[in-house]
Parts: sequence; structure tokens; C-alpha cells
Amino acid sequence: MTESAQPVLDAQALNDNTMSDRSLQAELFEIFFDQATHYLDMLRESAVARDPEAWAGAAHGLRGAALALGLTRLARRAARAEVSPPQIEAAGILAATLEESRLAARRYLEESAA
Repeated sequence: MTESAQPVLDAQALNDNTMSDRSLQAELFEIFFDQATHYLDMLRESAVARDPEAWAGAAHGLRGAALALGLTRLARRAARAEVSPPQIEAAGILAATLEESRLAARRYLEESAA
């Protein structure tokens, strides 16, 4: 299975980590997406500065938080970035994947509320 064929959101992992509590999930997604913007800023800055430690730290933080919320595609791409040299193109891919994840989370919460 290619990476793009893998699910953006693993609902089972999300439910396992949040005891299927939809209100908790909504709150955690809100916090995550606010914080993720900070991680992306750090990634971009460290790519421009060519700072591998800051790059790896930001990618690591993004990966862990995404994984806890079942955002598997974002977590995989962040894990790959974590062990790669800082690259502005990779930061762009993570930004696009973050937006894809935001849409998937919104869809999931809307569908689970119905």
C-alpha cells in the first residue's frame, strides 16, 4: 500500500486513545491544529537556517501528537522528516498533509455527530 493510499485518519487509534469520547476528540483536535501551526513555523525556520536539531525536534513533536490522534499519514511523513536533513520542500509537504488531516478530522467529527 502506498503512503497516499493509507488512511489520513485512523479512527480506531483515535478512539482507543480517547475512549471514543467525541467531545474530548474535538477538544484535542482543536489544540493539536493550533499547536501544529507552531511546529510548521519551526520547521520552516529550521529549514531556512539549516538547523538539523531544531528541524528534528519540531518534526518529532508533530509526529508524536499526530500519532496520538490517529493522524497516521501526517505522523509517517513527520517521522520521515525527523531523520532527514532540513528541507523547505518537506516542510511544504507536511503543511499540505496537515491541511488534509484537518479536513479528515472535521469530516470525522461531523459524521460521528450525525
